[in-house]
Amino acid sequence: MQKRKVVLIDDEPVIIEGFRKLVDWESHGFTMDGTANDGVMALKVLDQVQPDLAIVDINIPLMSGLNVIGKAAPICPATKFVIISGYDDFSYVQQAIKLQAVDYILKPVDFDAFALFLDNLYVSLLGSAPADRIPDKGRSDTDDLIMSVIAYINNHLGDRITLKRLAGEFHMNSAYLSQFFKNKTGMNYYDYLTAQRVTRAKQLLLTTSRTITDISQEVGFSSYRVFSASFKKATGTSPSEYRIKQKNDIIV
Repeated sequence: MQKRKVVLIDDEPVIIEGFRKLVDWESHGFTMDGTANDGVMALKVLDQVQPDLAIVDINIPLMSGLNVIGKAAPICPATKFVIISGYDDFSYVQQAIKLQAVDYILKPVDFDAFALFLDNLYVSLLGSAPADRIPDKGRSDTDDLIMSVIAYINNHLGDRITLKRLAGEFHMNSAYLSQFFKNKTGMNYYDYLTAQRVTRAKQLLLTTSRTITDISQEVGFSSYRVFSASFKKATGTSPSEYRIKQKNDIIV
């Protein structure tokens, strides 16, 4: 297995030791090749090591983690960055996405979830994703990720797809995924999910004789009332009116 290099940037020794001891880097295809405890040292280490992955604390001395990532782009352009932070702050998440960080992880770190993240990242770095997640040539890792998220939503419309579940499925921070999804699609996650459920419901209304209640359950709405309200907001008509009108138009 080809090993990928990792640099860890954090001013808390306990965090560095946690990553050293609680992550079996070798088994996931990575090696820890350098550490730094402030922003100035971080840039030197990044330049020297040219890591595949850099894990950067947002709050380090001399220069913030976000500034380190911004300044590191021309120094190590192939490096993927993960931000770790004790702050569940939406503005930090937005900045992380603008800097194209691949994830935003909250402290205390869930090392089991992080191990799964490493497996996915290793596959991405090799360019040998599973068949349903193979990126097209010329498409970035983030494009591939959003296509995978969208495919997952579309294939699980009938399930209870909460943002927390979706984030867990892709081993991401919920706030990060929410903003990432909106930046990439122009829609927030819930609006997209609702739109896809309504589209699927329209198909079932026209191609089956199933009751509206059954259809609402199949496409994932929690109740007939919620389904009816969402459907009318999207189409201007109730589900029953839509079915009657569309079938009459087809007959005419």
